[in-house]
Amino acid sequence: TRGLLACRPSVRKRHRRLPTLNDPTPGEVVTPAEEQEKIFSLLKAEPVLQVRDIGHSFTLGHNWFVPKKRLEVLKEISFNLYPGESFGLVGESGSGKTTLGRCIAQQLFPESGEILYMNKPIGKSGSSDPQYRTAVQMIFQDPYSSLNPRLTAAEAIMEPIKVHQKGTT
Repeated sequence: TRGLLACRPSVRKRHRRLPTLNDPTPGEVVTPAEEQEKIFSLLKAEPVLQVRDIGHSFTLGHNWFVPKKRLEVLKEISFNLYPGESFGLVGESGSGKTTLGRCIAQQLFPESGEILYMNKPIGKSGSSDPQYRTAVQMIFQDPYSSLNPRLTAAEAIMEPIKVHQKGTT
C-alpha cells in the first residue's frame, strides 16, 4: 500500500515520466511554458476525429396499445480529437455515453450530424474502411464481456495487435 501511495502522481505538477512501484521518485517537471507550447501545437494540427452536431434517438413502446414515443438520447454533440490527445467521456447513467461511442464506432448510425475521420466523412459505408475500423474500437465497461479469463494480461493486450498485424513488418 505504501508503494502504491508513493507512486501516485501529483495533481499540482506534471512530470515527464510517471512514478512506478519500482521507481516511485517522479522525473523532471514539465514547465508551464512547455505545457502551453504542447497545447498550441495540438491546436495547430488537424483534428483526427471531428464529431459535429450528432443527434440520435430511440423509439419506445411500439405495440398496439402503447403509442410510439421518441427518446432523444444525443442532441447536437460536437467535439474534436487532436493527435496525441486523450479524450474521456463522463456522465450519469443513461446520459448517452455508450450511444455516442457506438455512433463513433459505427455500431449505430447518427440520425443527424456527421463524423469525420482524418477530414473524411464517415457515413454508412465507413464501416468498410479498414484504417477507421483499426483506429476506432469500443472498450466495454464490463470486464467479464471484455476480457477472457483464460488469457494473461499480456496475451489480452497482444490479441488486437496480432489481429490488425501491427508491428509484424
